[in-house]
Amino acid sequence: MEPGLAICETKMATQTENVRTVFENADWYLKGWRYSIKIRTETVREFVKGHEFKSILDVGCGDGSISIPLLCPQTQMTLLDISASMLASARRQIPSEFLPNVDVVNQEFLEANLAGGYDLLLCIGLLAHVSSPSAVVEKIGSLVAPGGYVIAESTAKNHFVTRVIMAYGEVRGMFTPASYVPAALATKDVVAMFAQQGLELVSVFRYSLPLPGMTRLFSERALYRLSRMLYGSFPRNRNARLGNELVYLFRKAA
Repeated sequence: MEPGLAICETKMATQTENVRTVFENADWYLKGWRYSIKIRTETVREFVKGHEFKSILDVGCGDGSISIPLLCPQTQMTLLDISASMLASARRQIPSEFLPNVDVVNQEFLEANLAGGYDLLLCIGLLAHVSSPSAVVEKIGSLVAPGGYVIAESTAKNHFVTRVIMAYGEVRGMFTPASYVPAALATKDVVAMFAQQGLELVSVFRYSLPLPGMTRLFSERALYRLSRMLYGSFPRNRNARLGNELVYLFRKAA
């Protein structure tokens, strides 16, 4: 094995285990970021309004809050997550009549053997937690059916809100070192990666995560209301340039 390849594989394995460890304790995310999950869920619902999908793959599905509401009798869904506790939460949310329609996969995405040909693929809250976003996007492109859709999300790397949050994290890390830090990506790079896989950007919705300290001052309900007041909802996205969180809708050429 080439030395460089060995280092790369070790880095990916370390990243995978870090993510698995962080998200096995699901409560901190599901409770602390519920308002953001709600915004993403509503945005996805608006993106797909009027569409019917026969097969859906949710990569990094978390507790299934975003994808499970899309289930209907004609839909087959695959929920994939590296965290067993997240998948356990997702299973509890699946309506009993739809249980036969859902496959649950507890595996790292790049290692999973998936059927492909999905009409809709969700990649929400995943790109910040992988060693190689380009490899993930390449596999996504191979799994989407012609004419199918991908809904993805990323944090804008060079946005001023992201810089404030990252600077705060660096200062805090001097006193309470953190073992894991999610990554941000340049928006143009995200769009370019999907374009290389034949996925054209159709729509985007932008909003922001709270600045440091806001989660202590405001309730989840208040943060949700503030976000909607400032940014609106799709397709009427107000003050989009102020948002450092982007939810993208891509479509693969038929």
